[in-house]
Amino acid sequence: MCNEWLDWQDRLARRSADSAVGTPGEEAVGGKGRVIGAAPPPFTLPYAIVEFEEVEGRQNATRNAPRLFGILMREVILHKRKSGFLEKIVGRPTFPQDARVKRSLLVRDLRWSLEPWQVLEACSQALFAASAGGDEVGCRMSLSNSGAFGVCGAGKLLSLAVEVSGDGDSSISQVPHRSEGTSATISSAAPWERGGNGGAAVLRFETFEDAYWARQVLHNLDVGGRQIYCGFPPWRPACLPFDSRGQKLPEAMMLDLPVPRASARYGPDAHLDPVYHMGISEEELSRMSQSDG
Repeated sequence: MCNEWLDWQDRLARRSADSAVGTPGEEAVGGKGRVIGAAPPPFTLPYAIVEFEEVEGRQNATRNAPRLFGILMREVILHKRKSGFLEKIVGRPTFPQDARVKRSLLVRDLRWSLEPWQVLEACSQALFAASAGGDEVGCRMSLSNSGAFGVCGAGKLLSLAVEVSGDGDSSISQVPHRSEGTSATISSAAPWERGGNGGAAVLRFETFEDAYWARQVLHNLDVGGRQIYCGFPPWRPACLPFDSRGQKLPEAMMLDLPVPRASARYGPDAHLDPVYHMGISEEELSRMSQSDG
C-alpha cells in the first residue's frame, strides 16, 4: 500500500492549521484513509502495487471491464463536528492498470523558489548515491519543459542537463534537447512566467522498474531544506488524441500523467513532447496485456 499522498495531504492540513491559529494542527488531520473536517476528495489518495504469481491473474485483474469502469470499494470518511465525528460511507471506483504503463513519478512540496537545475541536481545526486557506488556511467537527468519557466528568450528553450559522473561530482551543461538512453525528463507542473516551479515536478522514466526504484530513493528526500513527496500519480493514464500543441496525432496514444496543455511548453520540437517518445499505442497496449514481461 502506498500512502505518500495521504501524508502529503496531512502536511498541508497541519501547515494550514498552523498558519491559522499558530499552533500544531493535529485536529485538522485524520488517520490513514480518512479526511476530517473537509468534503470527500473526488478520488482516493492511497493506491496499491500488486504482484501476481501467475500471468493469468494479472490479465484477469487488468481486463477491459475493471480498467474502464472500475471496481467499487467502500471508504469511510470522518467529518469533525462539535458533538464529535460524523461517519460517512463513500463508494469509490478503483481502476486497476498494468503497472508497466506507469512510468512517471509526481514530485510534490518542492520549494517554489528552487531553480530547475537545483531540483535536477538533488534528484540525480540521490539516484547516483543509491546505485552502485562505482558506476562509471553515473546519472543524467535533463529538462524538457523549460518553456514553462519563462526564463528563456522568446521562442527559445533552455537546454539543461545535470550529470553525476562516476566520482559522484555533478556538472550542469547545455545539451541538445533530445535526451539519450534511459535519462529521466522533468516537466514543471504549472506555468510560471517568472521563475518558480509551482511546487511540483514530473519525472519520466523508460520503464516501470526504473520509476519504482526511483520512488523508493526520492521519497522524503531533502531538497532545498524541505522533504519532498514522490510517488506514482493516483490517476489512470490518459488517452490523448492530440499532442501538447493541439496537433492531431496519427493515432490516439496513452500517456501516464500528461502535463495540462497550458503548462506543456515543449517548444516547436515535437520529440520533446512525451506523448511522442513515451506514449503507448493501442497495438502496443494489446501486446503488453498478452505478454508475461
